[in-house]
Amino acid sequence: MVKKIEMGIAIVFVVALFIGFALQSENSVRVENSSSNNKTKSVTSVPTLVPTLTDVPTPTAVLTQTPKPKPVSKVITTPIQAPVVSTPQTDRASILAILKANASKEWGDNYEMVKYEYDNQVEAYDWVMAQTAYLEIMAKAKQEWGNNYEMVKYEYNNQVEAYKSL
Repeated sequence: MVKKIEMGIAIVFVVALFIGFALQSENSVRVENSSSNNKTKSVTSVPTLVPTLTDVPTPTAVLTQTPKPKPVSKVITTPIQAPVVSTPQTDRASILAILKANASKEWGDNYEMVKYEYDNQVEAYDWVMAQTAYLEIMAKAKQEWGNNYEMVKYEYNNQVEAYKSL
């Protein structure tokens, strides 16, 4: 990195020297002729545009040592609550436990909403299990919505209605 900076400064310096030299050789001495006596009157010089070595900042490199990272110990904790299963289950007792866990997770200690959510999901689950028509549509709805039986019922009804209208 320091070498690239030094190389860049050297290139800029060389280019500046070249430009300054070109300008100086072109405009360094002007001889003006007098129209009355054809004598050289004056010699004017143009100031030099070449930077000197003191004009160019000298880069300084500061080398520091990076401390080695300390090993991190990983703390592994066991989950307190059972994970929410997203794939449909067939055992009614398992489903009721999952629906209760999902409602509790969503609503926390708002027990009125937990009960409301749970009751709606149980009602939708019973309705879904009772369906015998359009099993392919039901399978797709279950695959998409998992254990959210209110949404399975909603998706199924919308798809069946659209299918019948075709």
